[in-house]
Amino acid sequence: MKTKQFDQSLHDQYDSPGRQVVKNFISSKLNLIAKDNPNIYGVDLLIYNQKSKLVGYAEVEVRNNWSSDTFPYDTLNVPYRKKKLLENDKPTFFFSVNKPQTRMFCCSADTILKSNIEENRNKYVKSDEYFYKIPIDKLKLIVVTDL
Repeated sequence: MKTKQFDQSLHDQYDSPGRQVVKNFISSKLNLIAKDNPNIYGVDLLIYNQKSKLVGYAEVEVRNNWSSDTFPYDTLNVPYRKKKLLENDKPTFFFSVNKPQTRMFCCSADTILKSNIEENRNKYVKSDEYFYKIPIDKLKLIVVTDL
């Protein structure tokens, strides 16, 4: 199985803004605190309650190809290589933010892990890369401008 190689320039451009959008949502709508994980190889965000107790995790990605408010596909593809970031001892959530950071999808890691896995050709890996295929109706759409 092949996987997309890490791209530092994409990471530098999108990682911090995507995380901030999710941190704002977790703070304003869930009354929890999200902090960057000091383990750069682990899940992106650690989620704490108001008493500083770790209560969950969040993995964040920015969808460069989702450039409007309307999601252009029938399924959300999550790379199978993210499986290790979704299997945790506390509730874990996956956030997918559009490029202009006006919309995002959220779902539980369990939803992803129970989804079909299929090969998906893409501009980074031409063959043999696998993705979880999550139907749009299994995702919660969040309007970021409402936060």
